[in-house]
Amino acid sequence: MENLVVAGVDGSPESRKAAQWALAEASARRWPILFATVRPPPQVADPRVEMAYQHSAWQAAGPLFEELKADAKALGVSAHCKLLVGQASDVLVKLTAKAGLSVVGHRDRTGFPSRLGSVASALAAHAHCPTAVIPAGQYPPSDPPYD
Repeated sequence: MENLVVAGVDGSPESRKAAQWALAEASARRWPILFATVRPPPQVADPRVEMAYQHSAWQAAGPLFEELKADAKALGVSAHCKLLVGQASDVLVKLTAKAGLSVVGHRDRTGFPSRLGSVASALAAHAHCPTAVIPAGQYPPSDPPYD
C-alpha cells in the first residue's frame, strides 16, 4: 500500500463531487492522487476501430482530466490521470493494490438510494484499501474534512 488516493471518475456530477472529496483528502494527507476513467473495450476486432475508439475516449476524457489537474494544482496536490480500458469495477479494484484510499461517487440509478451501484459495491467489497463512496449532494460541506 502506498500513500496514494485513487479516484474513479466518469464525468458525471456524482463523480465530480467524489473527485472534489478525494482532492480534499489527498490535500489533507499530503498524498498524490490518481484520477482514473475506465471505458469498456470496443466490441470490434478491427485495430482501426479500436484506435478510433481510443481517440474518441481521450477526446471525451481530456477536458475532465484538465479540470481535475487544475483543481489539484490549486490545492498543491500532485495529480495524474489515466484512461483505462476494461470492466470499471475490475480495473479500479486492481488500481487499489497500490493505494491508501479509493474514492468513487454514488449514482442512484436503481431507484433505491441506499443501494450501491456495481462499481461502488465492487470497490467496497474487494478494494485493497479503504474505500469512500460519496453520496450525491453530500460534498462539499461547509467545513473541510480536516483543519
